[in-house]
Amino acid sequence: MKTIDLITTKTYSRASCAVFFRTRKQWGELANPHNDFPLALRDEKILSTEHLYQALRFPEHPDVQRIVMGTTGAIPAKRKAYEHISLTTKQWVDGGMNVRAMKVVTALKLAQYPDTILPILAASEGRDIVEQSSHDDFWGARTLDGTEKGEQLSGVNVLGQIWMSHRCAIESGQLPAKHLEQQDTTDLMLYGKPLSSFLHAVETQDVQRALL
Repeated sequence: MKTIDLITTKTYSRASCAVFFRTRKQWGELANPHNDFPLALRDEKILSTEHLYQALRFPEHPDVQRIVMGTTGAIPAKRKAYEHISLTTKQWVDGGMNVRAMKVVTALKLAQYPDTILPILAASEGRDIVEQSSHDDFWGARTLDGTEKGEQLSGVNVLGQIWMSHRCAIESGQLPAKHLEQQDTTDLMLYGKPLSSFLHAVETQDVQRALL
């Protein structure tokens, strides 16, 4: 599995990269705060990858997880999580749980929406995938000139690296569901249960069944 570099800041040229920023623009399907990709984990309906990612920061507080999950809209869910930010597990950053969680939620999105996400990853072949951010140069990269359409971007771009890792796995012949099974879910909990218990045997059809 492709190693994610959590330290090195790189500079990217927009013209040679697959840069996602706005959810309704090119490559925007890769963004977490996208409301068109609800997820299903057995009997649990999850409104977006952002909902699940934010909920996973509170493994000791299932009540807070349900509050976040019950918030309509991906961005409002993030804001709701931040209202309880002091309850974030101490291992979220120090123990690398945040990166493991991001790998899992994006792999889940890929596994449940292969008809949408696989062509996007294929179209990005040969390019760095970069999340453009106006403020966060850990998960993404910021334009050097501070404008939305700046040509040069700089950041660690961890989310972009994660999507490139998924792309590499798919290019090597892994099926999305198998790739999901191989994600590290250590210490990730949902509603008092290991997240792995929800992920076991998750199928694309689960989405359609859960949303009926």
